[in-house]
Amino acid sequence: MDRNKIKERLELALRPAEPPTLEEVLEMVRREGVLHGPVDWTFTAAKMYFHDKTVKIAETFQLSNEERKQLFDFNQKLSNLLDEAWKQTKTKLTSMYNAILEGNYVIEDKRLYASDKIWLYVDEKIGTPELRLHQTSTQATFPDILKLPLETLELFQLGWRASDEGEKASKPRMSTSQPWQIFAWLAVRYGTIRISLSGIKLRKKDISIHFEVIAHDWTVKITKEEAIDTVVNHYKNGEWAPLLTMWLGDGIFSRSSVKRHHYAIIIATKTPEKIGRRAGSERAYLVSGLNNLKKLAEVAGIYGKLLDLVDCDKWYHLQLALDPQKRNILYKKRFTIPINSDTNETFYLYISFMKWNTIYAIYFSKDPEKAQKVYKILKDNGFDPRITFMPSGKIYHVYILTKEVLKWASRNTEVKKVLIELAQHKLKHGTERQKKEAEKFLKRLPFLLDTWLFLLHRQNITTCVVELNVHLSGYTCVDF
Repeated sequence: MDRNKIKERLELALRPAEPPTLEEVLEMVRREGVLHGPVDWTFTAAKMYFHDKTVKIAETFQLSNEERKQLFDFNQKLSNLLDEAWKQTKTKLTSMYNAILEGNYVIEDKRLYASDKIWLYVDEKIGTPELRLHQTSTQATFPDILKLPLETLELFQLGWRASDEGEKASKPRMSTSQPWQIFAWLAVRYGTIRISLSGIKLRKKDISIHFEVIAHDWTVKITKEEAIDTVVNHYKNGEWAPLLTMWLGDGIFSRSSVKRHHYAIIIATKTPEKIGRRAGSERAYLVSGLNNLKKLAEVAGIYGKLLDLVDCDKWYHLQLALDPQKRNILYKKRFTIPINSDTNETFYLYISFMKWNTIYAIYFSKDPEKAQKVYKILKDNGFDPRITFMPSGKIYHVYILTKEVLKWASRNTEVKKVLIELAQHKLKHGTERQKKEAEKFLKRLPFLLDTWLFLLHRQNITTCVVELNVHLSGYTCVDF
């Protein structure tokens, strides 16, 4: 990885950011499984997440006074580790950034060293630079929160052993960037543990925290290959409990799976032929259909309550697949404005509220002729449209910016109506952050202020929503 790419990643990782809300934190874990963002945001979010889940576990499950004490002690020790890792990460990444700016660094043995011997692991094969942390581990005790029968407990342990669980000195080890997985795994590997914040992944636009947990009260008795074979045998004989935790570890199931109605149990593995039918590169297909997904969910029992509580992303999307009403939240309502050409062709511009209190009217097309037609229509009507081409999606964006959208709405009742409908929709579904942003945005909408205040009064909400990402996720819009 060249110097400029590393410099860019460091700049993005160290950029300032507003503190997260708890709602944002939980939504990110629920959707993606991993917390990621600028350094300050990510560490704040991790502390918020672990505190929230600790409190909810204590409220939900029957724990003795001693078990509650162990649980909160675990959270406090983890919070202290996060504080230490936060400080260390900020200091080391800043030193690394300054060293690169000054050209005062060397690359040796797949490591980029700053002048003060702070180093970043930069292996081209792995792709993601990693900052190793030191003296960020502690011992704690995690209580038995599920109180499962030994037979059931061992079945769940087996599935983890067949997937994400490793070992260190014959002790089970979990290495993960997914905070929910720490709770889900420790629920079946409870007791004396050592938890470490082993490193920071320097992603393309931000960072994520890497955790490592070792369960000292358990001993690994079988190899991973033996565990995989045993899980498959159980599955063939009608026992799905090990398959559930194997799927939680190595299963492939996401938001897009639900939206595409791709209801299949697929496991990522280097040896797909040992598990089921090969389904692409290093993937094994077992079975499909909503009934089979329902069966997978049912074997969880009380474990499912914990997976719900910790916002496990795969479990959350599994629940969406099984509940048609919940599934509807995946399909965002679109707000469009029609425009007509001289030849009576109708094109639709999507109204999108973006971050930083901005709003755009955007037309998407893979047809360059249609994109040019829309551009000309807007130009002929006195607007200053922009057009960009996104090579990754081979799609054209024709758009006008905030000032012109507001000017258009002030003189066109249809556009004004669409903005009001969008306001109603976001009043109902917006996050706390979005509602706070609305107060700033209202100052830019004097011609809609009375209408919006009426909506706010009717909804009994003092603020409203102004931020909505529609269609643009996954795109990097040039010149916006």
